[in-house]
Amino acid sequence: MKRDSILIIGQTPDLHIEKVLKILKEKGENVAFLQRYNNHDQLSIHFNNSKDTKVSLKTDKAIAPKNIKSIWMRLKPSLLSEFPGGVGSTEERFMVYEWNSLMKPFLQELSPNKWVNHPDRNHHIGYKVNQLKLAEECGLTIPETIIGNSMSSVLSLFDKYEKLIYKTLSSFIMPPNRVIYSTLISKDDIKNSKDTFAMAPGIYQAYIEKSYELRITIVGERLFIAHIDSQSSKETTVDWRKNQLRPMYKPGKITPDLLKKLKKFHRLAGLTYAAYDFIVDKNENEIFLECNPGGQWLWIEEALDFKISEAIAEELMKEGCSKM
Repeated sequence: MKRDSILIIGQTPDLHIEKVLKILKEKGENVAFLQRYNNHDQLSIHFNNSKDTKVSLKTDKAIAPKNIKSIWMRLKPSLLSEFPGGVGSTEERFMVYEWNSLMKPFLQELSPNKWVNHPDRNHHIGYKVNQLKLAEECGLTIPETIIGNSMSSVLSLFDKYEKLIYKTLSSFIMPPNRVIYSTLISKDDIKNSKDTFAMAPGIYQAYIEKSYELRITIVGERLFIAHIDSQSSKETTVDWRKNQLRPMYKPGKITPDLLKKLKKFHRLAGLTYAAYDFIVDKNENEIFLECNPGGQWLWIEEALDFKISEAIAEELMKEGCSKM
């Protein structure tokens, strides 16, 4: 049986989904868009005292679950209750928890040939500990790092480094809607927070003087490499996301050694799509920071005329084997 349907799971507004949807429809693909918080979209799993469990799906377009050839699940937070640290009404939180309790078993009933990305792979590599461990296994260079809430362990890093970078383990939003960016910290900063330090673990890394940074987007076998001149402005020196729309991008390149190791990481992580962040130090060493399996790309696509959206659409159109 030939599978001919593409399923996208997400929520509007999302310009990334809208762009890929537009491309797929222009190419004549049979694509359906499932939105959890849209009363017009419905799904169900029917049990009837037999082994013939029936899954039904009703979205903006008729689609038979058995005919789904590929799935792109881009479940970015869209309601306040979904953001780490966000709060919402009791009704909203109830809706979010109930949908979350159905989505995984629903997806387990589907068996497409292609995932972008499989939700289990997204979940596993989303943990920073797992990323750094895999990066080491693949031979990628990483900053010396301590993850945890041990003040003595973090202070010991200052025996080697004058400054450290602090990063959160999650994308927690501090009220009122404030993102915690990567922060440069000193030994005194740690000592002055001794009453609260152990309350929550964090990521503490050696601070490395940068020459520039790299944003590497991988879609299947295609790489889109952006050179980020983050050091040209004080505002973006430590974390370029503080003003990511600043004109500081140009097409970049990487060494063959990094290319080999990065492709190995991507393959072992079981990913089809991911955005990778690297820094390049004063000695031209390429240093891995993190992998974001659901990272944004539209702003870099528009800045450098990269065809990332089109590459994602083409992956969804393939009949290739699923990465599990």
